Amino acid sequence: MKKIEIKTNKKSIKILLIIAIIILAIPSIIYIITGHSILEFYCNYNYFLLLNINPILDGIIFFGIFSLICILYIIIIKNYKKIFKNSKEIIKYIIIISALFTLILPMTSTDIFYYISTGWSEAKYKINPYYTSVYELKQENDINDDEILNKIPKVWQGQKIVYGPIWPLICKLLTTLSFGSLPLALIIFKIFNLCLHLLNCILIKKLSNKRLFTLIYALNPLILFEGLTNVHNDMLLIFLIFLALYIVIKKKNIILSIIVLAIATAVKYVAILIVPFVVIYYFRKEKPLKRIMYAIGLSIIFLLTIIVTYLLYAKDLQVIQGIFTQQQKFAKSLTLSIYLIINPNIASKATTIFIAIFISFYLIEIIIHLFKKNVTLKNSSRIAYTAILTFLLIVITNFQVWYIMWLIPLLMYQNKKNIKSTINLTIASELACTIFFVLGEGYIYGHYFFGIMITLWIILNLLKTNKFVEIKIDENME
Repeated sequence: MKKIEIKTNKKSIKILLIIAIIILAIPSIIYIITGHSILEFYCNYNYFLLLNINPILDGIIFFGIFSLICILYIIIIKNYKKIFKNSKEIIKYIIIISALFTLILPMTSTDIFYYISTGWSEAKYKINPYYTSVYELKQENDINDDEILNKIPKVWQGQKIVYGPIWPLICKLLTTLSFGSLPLALIIFKIFNLCLHLLNCILIKKLSNKRLFTLIYALNPLILFEGLTNVHNDMLLIFLIFLALYIVIKKKNIILSIIVLAIATAVKYVAILIVPFVVIYYFRKEKPLKRIMYAIGLSIIFLLTIIVTYLLYAKDLQVIQGIFTQQQKFAKSLTLSIYLIINPNIASKATTIFIAIFISFYLIEIIIHLFKKNVTLKNSSRIAYTAILTFLLIVITNFQVWYIMWLIPLLMYQNKKNIKSTINLTIASELACTIFFVLGEGYIYGHYFFGIMITLWIILNLLKTNKFVEIKIDENME
């Protein structure tokens, strides 16, 4: 099959993507300019926001618009040399696209309001979010007139913080700036993520020295929608991972890099999966025994950094309960299908088996890599990438589409197959979310989502016309 080439004016492709995003943003823009309150905004998986016209129509419209955005994204990535004259043009375009996605209200996730309410409960009422939930705070103090606390979604009301201590600290600082205003708090969090997004673009350019990788990240619909529209904290996580990689690869400072990775782990624990491979890569010229000795020393620094962050909130070991909370939920995952179709008990046993298998293979890979003579940035990052991907699709029982962002910091060091497969996964996962527009977000539909996502992912990977990214990988990029 012949390659798809741009036949229309290159400027029209860029404008068409902007128009598609504006169309996606229209309900949010109308909602804002008509004076509706953010406090009334409970439109999870509802494209028309408060209108509730028809859930099937919601799904069709979202699927259609988002599919168009993804197609245009692919065309731009494939033809970026023809579409953009220089780096300055790319920067301007990234800022415009990012700003548009930032304007859209979080239509498919309420997590941002959990962040805001838990941050405000600590900033205003001085509670420890690891020991007191927003619901308990409101009940114990008879608080009924605080718009931020009243906005917390029901699903989160009784939930103590489930993230590492760096995130509630950030939430506290950002909500303090809002002075108790819910709309201002939402704006502050969105601006915070927008700044992180632009910083990530800079770090990618410095790490890869390629405009292509910057565009793959900066214009990716999943990154933009989940990071800037839905304002997930994974944007901070991948920023810290990018920063750690930049420090170790470009600045040759392993100690500072490990400290930054420890801070990333104190946002979401998945960052720990990257640490061993960063250490082994840095000491690749040393003999295995010296690698082990250096690894032990850096492990102490890593653990001490983690402990210091947890001491900000710790009264006892309950402070680490959040690490296990999410894994106890069955939603949007392979194990949910086992849970619903076969048996809950078998699902629990399967989860334990999957975790044991993952840990075993992960440790084996570390040991093999530790004694490997030819260690490169390429093979180190590819093993770490595979570990995170396996963790996402097999181990996690409460999979969410924005978790796919965890793969992005390692993407520039992958081969063509992995790069294209990851881009396909970002597209397939967001399109699969259409099922929740139609049926609702109940966990019982999570296995439909997972099945649709995997099916779409396989189809996209098999399509011959999907050779859309002509990537020349610099195998010596260190």
